[in-house]
Amino acid sequence: MLGRPQWLFPLWTTAAGAAFAFWGQRANFAWYVRLGLGMSAAGLIDATATASGTPLFALRIIVMAAVLPAAAIVTNRRYLWFR
Repeated sequence: MLGRPQWLFPLWTTAAGAAFAFWGQRANFAWYVRLGLGMSAAGLIDATATASGTPLFALRIIVMAAVLPAAAIVTNRRYLWFR
């Protein structure tokens, strides 16, 4: 499994999502908990599809090119930018 590049996205998304959810739970930051759970869910869905032989490239593109950048912009605007 570690020598197969098709497993990189599901592994990264699931692990990073779990870390976001854990950190958000410890910091009492609900936005990160929801983001982490969503990332983990996307990773598990993709892992299931990859295991069946049909990786979901559209899901990968949507998560990497739309959802995560949008979440970063919303987080930065809401919590980090000075007004």
